Amino acid sequence: MLVASAEDRPLVEGAVPEGLTVAFGAAAAEGATIRFGARRLGGSERLIAAAGEGLWRRGPWPAADSLFDLALPAPDAPALVVDADAARRADVGRLLEEHGVDVRLADRLRRADLEAAGTVVYPSEDGFPETLPAVAAAGRLAVLRAATTAFGWQDGIDCLVALDANELVVLAQAASLRPLAFDAVRRMARLAARASRASDVYARLAFDVSAGVD
Repeated sequence: MLVASAEDRPLVEGAVPEGLTVAFGAAAAEGATIRFGARRLGGSERLIAAAGEGLWRRGPWPAADSLFDLALPAPDAPALVVDADAARRADVGRLLEEHGVDVRLADRLRRADLEAAGTVVYPSEDGFPETLPAVAAAGRLAVLRAATTAFGWQDGIDCLVALDANELVVLAQAASLRPLAFDAVRRMARLAARASRASDVYARLAFDVSAGVD
């Protein structure tokens, strides 16, 4: 069973093996559950997150199977700035607009926004963006702040990594001015995201649970 909000489900949907429950964020789930989220909501849950305490596994969210079938974005697709911090999101959006970049702002990644975007910008310094595999699977360019652990993602190969806010804007502007020049990075990102394909991730987790792997 897959348990996720209406906003999260299109980003993580895949085949979940019988007997396994996988929950995302704060979605309510009963029984023994694997949860992708920042905190445990039930005593029998195994917690997976990019960082935090008491984790069963460290990792970002898986990417919905269907994202891999999306066409690459149009050259004029806007940049999408994703950040839960409203002030930081607005500041980066303003800087990008001042540099001639068509910008959309969002407090979280949503499927419709992702499909419309050419580049997804993550201004947060709080760590690896949990939804980055979905961006990569969709063939969109991810621009993010430096984070450890990077879970195998490589700057200049399958994403672009900025050391500060100014560099973040410069990289996003470059992607906007020369979008086709970054198609190789988008394609490499989609290849890197194969390891995060939702159905495959859920199958591996089901095996680990059934085998009692810690």
